[in-house]
Amino acid sequence: MTIPVDRQRYQKVLALDTLYVVRSMPAGVEQIAPSIETIGGTVDIYVSQDTPVSAPTGMNIIDGGAAFVGSAKFEYIHNYLWVTQAGGTTTSIIVAGLDPVEVV
Repeated sequence: MTIPVDRQRYQKVLALDTLYVVRSMPAGVEQIAPSIETIGGTVDIYVSQDTPVSAPTGMNIIDGGAAFVGSAKFEYIHNYLWVTQAGGTTTSIIVAGLDPVEVV
């Protein structure tokens, strides 16, 4: 995935099949509600409040997150996030208003 030069500081690019610990961004960002946008293909968006033993095992697909494409806001933020390809080819996954950190 490429990172456009116009990326805002409150936007982060995610990689497929990568476990992230997720926190909300500090106050003062232009984003009103945390959101996700995907371009191309479809993805399944998994979330969990508890540390998954082996993502996405032990995680749940978020409401509306099965075969997802487009953009949506998060009503609440889970502790962990995992996005996997469901169909086609996804070229971009961007979250805004969130501070995801890859779990190593």
